[in-house]
Amino acid sequence: MNGRIINNLRFAGDIAVLAEKKVDLQGKISRIANESTRMDMKINTGNTEVQHIGVPKINAAITIDQDELKQVEEFVYLGGNMSEDATTTQDLKRRVGLACGAMQSLNPIWKAKDIRISTKIRVYDALVLSILMYNSETWTLREADKNRLRVFEMNCLRKIKGVTRRDRIRNADIRSEMGMEVDVVQKIQKKRLRYYGHVVRMKPERLPNIALFGHVHGQRKRGRPRKRWLNNLEEDAEEMGLNMVESSYFLRDLKGPLIPKSIFINFRLVLGHMTCNSATPKSAE
Repeated sequence: MNGRIINNLRFAGDIAVLAEKKVDLQGKISRIANESTRMDMKINTGNTEVQHIGVPKINAAITIDQDELKQVEEFVYLGGNMSEDATTTQDLKRRVGLACGAMQSLNPIWKAKDIRISTKIRVYDALVLSILMYNSETWTLREADKNRLRVFEMNCLRKIKGVTRRDRIRNADIRSEMGMEVDVVQKIQKKRLRYYGHVVRMKPERLPNIALFGHVHGQRKRGRPRKRWLNNLEEDAEEMGLNMVESSYFLRDLKGPLIPKSIFINFRLVLGHMTCNSATPKSAE
């Protein structure tokens, strides 16, 4: 990408190995396994998985010490769901499911009559919305995804307020009464713009910057192009009355604290590649 070969991503004890060909991936995994053995460490093959992104789908059959690694359609890496179709839809669905579980576990609080609505809203923001929006700045949102998020949020707000659809109270009225004029999609938009500004201000040699502005070799399949993360940014910039070039210069000139780093945008680096997610310690390279 942009003349730079990226064959691995590392974070703490996790290593994601990238390759374009099966033989290359096998060679890299074998070298990691040999170095681990030399340093008296061993890769946990039960926690190591292989994923193929691209068409046609193939069986990688990657092995470590004669043990064939499990090939999966999706796996969780650093809290984000990585799927073989290279979309964020499954990650969004997983986050909605986790947030729904958190919402249900807090039912005693929502039903309590001696707790003010304002306090319940703070609990919702801290314990439910934070789970839902984790990693959301890297999502590529379609209209169906936005509707899914808004429906989930309104269900939560109705439960907190103690009303149902049978009460025939409009969503806008509920939001106004609870002081929730900004919906979850707009909050995600704000996170996305902050993260975009963070990446824009990075040095050009940083991986997130390369992933966002770099070029990948290969040909796109026929048909309508899939919606990209940059398309969401173009929509955001249009709402601000800017184009992408103007918004990039605008964000580069911003001063102030940067948001926490996120490596999840790097999932774009593995499009069309063979990937292997391993829990090998960093010292075993």
